[in-house]
Amino acid sequence: MYYTKAMRNRILAAALSHVFPLGHGAAATYPDRPYLTWQYRRLADGVLVRRDNARDFLAACRALHGLFIRFVEAAPRHGDPAAGRSWTELRPAIRAILAVEGDKARRIEAWTAAMENGALFGRAERRPRYQGAAWSEALHAWHRDPDMAPTNLLSSDPHRFFRAARGHRTMVLTDLLPEFGVMAA
Repeated sequence: MYYTKAMRNRILAAALSHVFPLGHGAAATYPDRPYLTWQYRRLADGVLVRRDNARDFLAACRALHGLFIRFVEAAPRHGDPAAGRSWTELRPAIRAILAVEGDKARRIEAWTAAMENGALFGRAERRPRYQGAAWSEALHAWHRDPDMAPTNLLSSDPHRFFRAARGHRTMVLTDLLPEFGVMAA
């Protein structure tokens, strides 16, 4: 089963890289799994590129930690800047979490356990409940009842999210990518 799935992913990745040479679609889910070390050969020049996701994810976590520290320093009404844990204290726990191999549910369990045993915050914390499908209930309600008042839909979180996502996509396609000489539709 594992080898069949791995072979399917390789074939899919190769096909995607030819059809959509932008982004990491050609690498399938490899860039999304923090525990992987992998490599690929760039089609443009044949250079072998080696990726160490654990290193990259750890660097991203460090950058996020710094961002949160700077945010609380700039806006202390959102928290006590002195109460946060240093990156040096957090790094071993974060590194251990990123090393957990498994599907998304298993990796969520690792983050949850670290929160609950105090490894992240220096005290036990409960993970907030993910609202998932409840978040988009307004959208589903509108599909079930097209006579629903449009103002309810327009003020719903799903509608606001989709408007923001469309605005972001437009900015990326019309402003950001052309600035780097990339034209995409």
